[in-house]
Amino acid sequence: MVQAHGTGTPQNRVTESTLLNKVAEAFGVSEWPVAAIKSYVGHSLGAAAGDQLTATLGIWQHGMIPRIHTVDTLADDVVTDRLNFALTEQDSAERDYALINSKGFGGNNATAALLSPDTTEQMLVRAHGRDEIAAWRDRREAVAAAQAATEAERIAGSWAPSYHFDEGVLTDADVTVTADSIAFAGQTITFNGGVPEGWQVD
Repeated sequence: MVQAHGTGTPQNRVTESTLLNKVAEAFGVSEWPVAAIKSYVGHSLGAAAGDQLTATLGIWQHGMIPRIHTVDTLADDVVTDRLNFALTEQDSAERDYALINSKGFGGNNATAALLSPDTTEQMLVRAHGRDEIAAWRDRREAVAAAQAATEAERIAGSWAPSYHFDEGVLTDADVTVTADSIAFAGQTITFNGGVPEGWQVD
């Protein structure tokens, strides 16, 4: 799956579809699904890749690639030989990876590869073992339950945000500095050897 830069401008649509098609051909891909979140949220400039990332995670979560809803047909100059643009809603089952394609002024182009949650979890099992991952799943369920409870409170209007901006903040009086040590937050760090040779202390 590709989350296209997808601005739809004449130059972007030609260059992006051409290059994606070349990559698909090089790797033997015949029907590469292409999504375009900008058809829903527009171009958020510096945050655009974040939009693409969030949309891709949502695609995996909900099992559906949303259609490109700003067009019913593609322009004639869009290369479609090996690309399957989501002009209708598509199933995203068994999509092990996604590419997020971003393009910028002056040729500042980049593509990030993402592994699906299922693929990532399989790799974690191989790296850490089933028992460790099972324990992690138990902890994750507790976090998910807390999130669901908070969301229910928010929807009901009974939840209020908590602000902790000034908690645990050190003031000048909380820090003590000597030639041999620095002390703060209940701990002291000692300088071994004092001032290094050659340093001038004014």
